[in-house]
Amino acid sequence: MIQVQHLSFGIGHTKILRNINLEIRAGEFVAILGPNGSGKTTLMKHLTGDLKAEQGQVFLKQRAIQDYSPQDLALTRSVLEQSLIASFPFIGRQILKMGMMKPDQAAWNHGVRVFELTHLLDKKITEMSGGEVQRINGARVYLQALTKDQGFHSIFLDEPTSALDIGFQIKVMRNFKRLCETGNYAVCAVLHDLNLAKLLADRIVLMKDGRLDFVGYPEEALSPERLCSVFDLNLDDLSSHSHIHPFTKSQ
Repeated sequence: MIQVQHLSFGIGHTKILRNINLEIRAGEFVAILGPNGSGKTTLMKHLTGDLKAEQGQVFLKQRAIQDYSPQDLALTRSVLEQSLIASFPFIGRQILKMGMMKPDQAAWNHGVRVFELTHLLDKKITEMSGGEVQRINGARVYLQALTKDQGFHSIFLDEPTSALDIGFQIKVMRNFKRLCETGNYAVCAVLHDLNLAKLLADRIVLMKDGRLDFVGYPEEALSPERLCSVFDLNLDDLSSHSHIHPFTKSQ
């Protein structure tokens, strides 16, 4: 379980997070949505332990996150950051193995298959496209989670599909959703695609101006009225752009 209690954070006189309270349970896929600058990535960095709160606390498995050593955190949660710069010419298989907590051929075979990576295993990351890099790093995080020791494990994904076409977006994210369905994982993902959030999320967090504007089920979170409020749109903007209406689960 992940718990956030009265979390606030700022830089100088600028408040970025304001009194955040949130709970993410085992087995849940939670999507964080909101306009640019609303605090999504900053919240994610607090959830992963990469930033320390000015006020409030984050708990991971009922333990304050600042009490974890970096080694313990690596065993407890997996993180896919928003921007990963490929500065060393590692090949795909080397990057995947960096994420694995222990050798596991079955997990390896499964990860390579579901992320469709066979043709990237011997390719240098510096020669990969943005989408290929994102798939490799997504699979690295997936394999880290898959080869964990027994017990609850958290997965944090910050814009994990921004460079992927829609087909791979759904394929990649459904792999993480299936982990949630085992009950041993929780996934928290910052997303911009409303369709993807509707398709996958058990609950949606809407952020605006550093606050949680709404936390609830997708059907409520993605109502036209609520989207207009959070994204500063008019109802006419939604009705004239039908492509932003989310899929139903059956689709």
